[in-house]
This record gives sequence, structure tokens and C-alpha cells, in this order.
Amino acid sequence: MNHKDIINRRILSMMYALAVVISIILILRTNPYQSEQAVSPEVEKGIDFLSALERKDPAEVDNIVLQRQKEHMAAQLEEEHRIQLISDIKNDTIDIWSVFNDYVILGDSRALGFSYYKFLEYRRVMAAGGNTIRNVTEHTDEIKNIDPSYIYICYGLNDIGIGFWKTSESYAAEVVEVVQELQKELPNAKIIVSSILPAAQEGLKKNPAWKRVPEFNAAVESACAENGIIFADNDEISAEYIETLWQPDGIHLRVPFYKYWGKNLMLAALEG
Repeated sequence: MNHKDIINRRILSMMYALAVVISIILILRTNPYQSEQAVSPEVEKGIDFLSALERKDPAEVDNIVLQRQKEHMAAQLEEEHRIQLISDIKNDTIDIWSVFNDYVILGDSRALGFSYYKFLEYRRVMAAGGNTIRNVTEHTDEIKNIDPSYIYICYGLNDIGIGFWKTSESYAAEVVEVVQELQKELPNAKIIVSSILPAAQEGLKKNPAWKRVPEFNAAVESACAENGIIFADNDEISAEYIETLWQPDGIHLRVPFYKYWGKNLMLAALEG
């Protein structure tokens, strides 16, 4: 390293330390009695950091500053990418399926369509006809082997239809319990609960209990909000396409609907 580089590194180190000092001063100025009272955790952290730098070799300080700068830049780039991705999805300027690259989808026969129609990988879509939220635990080991960043929970119509849960609140409580248990097994994964897609008129004739979908969705959404769980609200796209993109049985979905559902799930993950 030449003399000019050394000087530049020293300047960067001094600038970083100065920034920390300024931050501390600004915090203290917001509360003129701060110095006489208990020091806030933020100020203590800044003071400890400066004290630690003073005890280190200058070359080590340079490395610490550079590492912090790299971490900050990486975080900035990641945030810029996230914002751009959200914009691209909303504006339909990107193939939604190309965005699904580190995920698992759990669900019933409607969720199975993601792989059945070859939009997503078969091994990542753990879904089957008749499945309910109680089938999630059957897949825990499979999910851990994949170790995804995103897990999408897409159940509900069977759950309401079979009547295991007499109230929407008891169902919502079990959804939260299942998600929390799954989160313990995969602490680094982001879990997204999809709202229940409704049944169209022909479906409601088969099972009038499905008229309770809005009630169950409201309970699940509220329970998710209370427990910090991401909830993907599909009401708008369901209302828009239920007359045209549901199968004649009033239950299953036509192929084009999966793009809208996939977009909704991904936006919930990115914005949540």
C-alpha cells in the first residue's frame, strides 16, 4: 500500500469516528439533561465503539472501518434491489416466476396448481387435495432439507369445509400456533400466510360453509397482525377474477389466475 492509500485510509477512519461523535452530540442535544441522567443505549454503544477503536492498532481500525462501509453498501444495494423488484412486479415488467428462487409453498389442491401447471418446482410445492393447516407438520423435515428463505402457507377452504374449527377465532389461533412452531424450526425463513381464496357460486352450492371465508380471513389477518406474521390479502384479486378464472366447479382455479396469486404472495413477502 502506498503512502497516498495510507493517508486515505486514515482520513476514512477519522471521518467514521467523527460521524459517530456527531451522532452522539446530536442525541445529547435533543435532551440537554441527558449527560446528567442515564445515558441511552445508543449513546453507550457509540462511546464503547470509540473507546474500542482507541485501543486498537491503526491498521486494525482501518479494517474495521472498511468492513463497516462494505456492510453498509451491501445493505444499501439489497434495499435498492428490493424496491426495484417491487416496482417491476407491480408494473408487470418481470416474469413473476423468475422471482421465486428460494421458497416452499404449503397448501391444498389449489396450491398444488403452482407445480401441476409447471410454474414452480414440484419438490418446493408441498400440497395435496384435502390438506389443511394441520398437514404442515408432516413436511417439517422436507422444508428443513431445502432451508428456504420464504415459506408460503396456502390453506383454508378445506379447513372451513370439514368443520374442525367451530369459530374463526379458534382456527386463526391454530394458524398462528402452526406458523410459530415452523418458525422455531426455520428461524431464518420469512413465513407468509395467504388469505383463503373464496369459492365461487357453484362451490357454495356444494358446501354452504364456504360462505364463511370472509369471516375466517378477517380472524386470521387480525391474529397475524397481533403476532407479527406476514399476511397476503387476496381479496382484491379474488373479487376481480372469481367470475372468469375459477373452474366450473367453483373451487379450483384456471391457469391464468396463478400469476396474480403468485404476484400477491411475492409482494407480501417483499413488503412485509
